[in-house]
Amino acid sequence: MKIAKASIPRGRPPRWACFPGPIPKRATVSGARSKLAATRSKEQTLLCLAIGALAAFGAAAGAFAQGSVNLDNSQSTGRLVLIDPGNDYGGIYGIEVWELNASAVPRGINGAGTAGAAYAELAASGFKLVATYADQNNNSTPGVVQLGQLKMPQVTPAGANVVLALVAWDSAASTFDSAEAEGTAIGGILAFVNPTANYTAIPTPASPGLSGWTSDLILAVPEPSCLALAAVGGAVLLVFRRRVQFQTG
Repeated sequence: MKIAKASIPRGRPPRWACFPGPIPKRATVSGARSKLAATRSKEQTLLCLAIGALAAFGAAAGAFAQGSVNLDNSQSTGRLVLIDPGNDYGGIYGIEVWELNASAVPRGINGAGTAGAAYAELAASGFKLVATYADQNNNSTPGVVQLGQLKMPQVTPAGANVVLALVAWDSAASTFDSAEAEGTAIGGILAFVNPTANYTAIPTPASPGLSGWTSDLILAVPEPSCLALAAVGGAVLLVFRRRVQFQTG
């Protein structure tokens, strides 16, 4: 008497694969082919779910990188100052944090003549605005900025060094543009290279402070532009000519 063996249909995955429905199983039945349906065990189901979750997490994590910093310059040599180096500023202020995936500060940021000119260079150089802290107060700790952890999901690769640009102003305005529009606030910009930490790593590392802040971020009165100087010069010249005409007339 021959023993017939049931075969697994072609194209079907092996019994350990993660797929819904019963799993074909061989059976030894005399004189005929048959299949015994068997469902996955609880352990197999949990394993498949875990594998799927890990795959989904890996795909999501690979789509972008991460980096974090502790916005704290208390252990740095640079300070937030008003007009002159060493004149630590204490009072109401606001700060925008911009980030660039690069290893060096682009030209035209720290060397710009005014905060407005440097601000215009940020977007042109590829910086991305990642956070705005308005209406802050460091009256009790002049010169020091302590704003806590900042997560930057676009840091590439994760935990890499990046260029940070801090845009500060001495008013409760909600943004730097608003402060500029007020006409009474003064601002300043400083860019520097700073390490970050991959905040998705396990165990999670501590976010580094602003160790790259080694120069003072100066809130300075904007220098008059060439057009402004020309306008002042024209007004002075007009007054002088009128005086001459009055005296000779």
